[in-house]
Amino acid sequence: MTSFDIEKRIRAARISKGLSQYDLAFKVDMDQSHYSKFERGKASLSISCIAKILEVLELEIFPKSASRAIQRSSFEIDFLKKQNEQLERQVRLIERMIKIIKRGSQGK
Repeated sequence: MTSFDIEKRIRAARISKGLSQYDLAFKVDMDQSHYSKFERGKASLSISCIAKILEVLELEIFPKSASRAIQRSSFEIDFLKKQNEQLERQVRLIERMIKIIKRGSQGK
């Protein structure tokens, strides 16, 4: 999906909800002229601003199955990060133990 596709989908949703550009821009605390440029593909918006627009329009860019996959992937990434942190702690502990053992064996 190109950015223009997103703009077209947002425009269609805005019209189907009976909102003017001014109405939607007001609801998301944005200047109407900037929003108009966005719809025409002449300006970009921040992700947070697009998220506000999608929320007002009750529009999802991704199908629910893709959203679930993204959430699942995010959960898996968090899980793997935690596992990695635990493994790093274990490696540091083993490295300390090795140093202690080496010091002890050098003293004999």
